[in-house]
Amino acid sequence: MEVFKIKGILTKEDVAKINEIMPTVVEIATTKGQDPALIASLSPKIKIRIKDDVEEKIEEKEQDVLKKDYYEDETFYSPEELASVITSFQEIEKGIDPSFSDVDAALYTYMELIKRISPISIHELQKNDNLIDNNTLLALTKQRAFPTGFAKIYQEAMRRLGIPCKIITGDNGYAWNEIEINGTYYPLDLTYDAAYYRSEEAKGELGICKFLTDKEFYFDPLHKTSEYSEKDLKNIRALDDSEIGKSLEKIEYTRRKREKEPRPELKVISKTLSEIVKGGIITPDTASEIETLKISVTNEEAKKIAADLAEIGKHYPELLNNVVLENTTGSKVDMQAVVDSIYESREVAIKKGEEVEPIELTISSNNAEDFDLDFSNIPESTVRNTDLLDRERKSRIVLKNTSSTPIKISGLNGKISPNVEELDLSDFDLDGLDLTSTNISGVALRGHQIINADSVIGLERVLNAELEALDTYTFNSVYRRIVSASSDVHDIILKNINLHDRKILQELSTNPQLARITINRCNVNDIDGLENFDG
Repeated sequence: MEVFKIKGILTKEDVAKINEIMPTVVEIATTKGQDPALIASLSPKIKIRIKDDVEEKIEEKEQDVLKKDYYEDETFYSPEELASVITSFQEIEKGIDPSFSDVDAALYTYMELIKRISPISIHELQKNDNLIDNNTLLALTKQRAFPTGFAKIYQEAMRRLGIPCKIITGDNGYAWNEIEINGTYYPLDLTYDAAYYRSEEAKGELGICKFLTDKEFYFDPLHKTSEYSEKDLKNIRALDDSEIGKSLEKIEYTRRKREKEPRPELKVISKTLSEIVKGGIITPDTASEIETLKISVTNEEAKKIAADLAEIGKHYPELLNNVVLENTTGSKVDMQAVVDSIYESREVAIKKGEEVEPIELTISSNNAEDFDLDFSNIPESTVRNTDLLDRERKSRIVLKNTSSTPIKISGLNGKISPNVEELDLSDFDLDGLDLTSTNISGVALRGHQIINADSVIGLERVLNAELEALDTYTFNSVYRRIVSASSDVHDIILKNINLHDRKILQELSTNPQLARITINRCNVNDIDGLENFDG
């Protein structure tokens, strides 16, 4: 077999020479930088292989096992086929901004491939054994792939971006990838998330739960592999969800910047916001640097802040996804006007047909009147699962009392929109608080000043509960209710609670509703009952 090797980029001179001497095979070192038009101009009688692909194929299987037909189908491409593959990679790469980090670029590519390629089931293979191309890079153009095809395509995509990427093959023949980020390899499973995207459960929404953040990745039987020892598995790392969240925001910002009309520079009029934003002017670049809008509200500035937030919501709605309003003056401010401006701008965006994400609004004050608020007009979000991770982002209100005495907040009754899903309360008097008229599914109670928590009406209805730094009496009164047989709570988080000499795990195991329990910094010294839990 005569092989013509191209060490770098194929040139017109190379094409002329190859078409003249007509070798059996042309071997290229990489698809990166190759001109698909030049590749396509090679004689259709010539076969092309990628050097790295050949080397890995020989390493994967013993040479005597490689049947000739199978080896050629797995390794060789016609000029037209490879040109089409390279064109498809180039189309994806158009969306990768020069400012992207390796994680940004890897995630963007991952999401694009999820949308472009559908997994092939074993049942389809049994009906049609002529699907071998779907284990090669050709699966990218055919838009159908087996796990090995997904893994090869993602590996080649990463090579083109200069990101080290490995293919890992499981003991069951299943395949996935690991990529190197800052010297550490992290696992990902493109096939899994591509299958989820097309499931009834996903309802057409993208999910990336197997992209670099799954700490239990190698404990899934699907990913069992003899390539790693038990010691190796203990050293497998996972990125924090927040890091992927930042990449998602960067990708979304870039998409908006390219697809929509250029957004105007916005000059803020309040002194508070002008101190937060560089030069007092919001631009696409300065907006991308702000993760949380933390605003100190004064009575003199309240109306100006409200006006600024209304304009921000029109042109930079992502800045209102996470807002913190603080009053440290000790005096009442017009907090309602500021709150209304945030949600009214969301309503305007919805009417314009724009995507609206859930807002996490935090209000921190030592003045009781700042919590006498009406949240009944909060609109419904039009985008769900916005962080694209395994969790779902929800509309959340966080209230923090910073005074030295509890503040009563039963005035919220009847004033919480059905679109609010989570309520987080710190150091309040909860006497008379009624959740039954709301759709709140998650409640967090925090601080030693929380009192009368046992009088909250409808507490048993919530699905998720977080208790932090409560005194013993308050903790016991709330705890008894949320772990009772009549409670709907299935996810409980305990933080900074003194559980010394308490058989907390035995107590929790008596409630069959509980699906997940997190205990953090709680001084637990009795783990009897641990055997009652699956994980």
